[in-house]
Amino acid sequence: MTVVALGTALRRGELLALRWSDLQLLEALLTVRQALVRGRFERPKSQASRRTLPLGPWTVEMFQEQWHETGFREDSDLIFSHPQLGTPLDPSKLSRVYMGRALAQAGIDKPFRPWHDLRHTALTDDAAAGNPRRMSR
Repeated sequence: MTVVALGTALRRGELLALRWSDLQLLEALLTVRQALVRGRFERPKSQASRRTLPLGPWTVEMFQEQWHETGFREDSDLIFSHPQLGTPLDPSKLSRVYMGRALAQAGIDKPFRPWHDLRHTALTDDAAAGNPRRMSR
């Protein structure tokens, strides 16, 4: 999920609401259609938030890996969901619980910045590489 967040600059709620039907792996495109807000799926709040993003090869590879690891592969299934239930992940646990386990497994013991900082990092890295991301796409 972290790689996808860095590769797409999606907001936390957008990431948690992604469904397999939003993804076109062969074309390397991702369409943001909804967001998980306070436990409910909603349309993004602005027209600019409803967008289609090109995906880089590393992000495509991570989506392919997720496809192979999950038991929930129907078009309507969430890409990132509870591994046994297929239900939405709890956004409040994203950094504290889910990310904490991943960091521990990777041997990283430094404090983790808020999840939203991944969005800023992705946008900053794109701009530094001369590829400013147009969020309205």
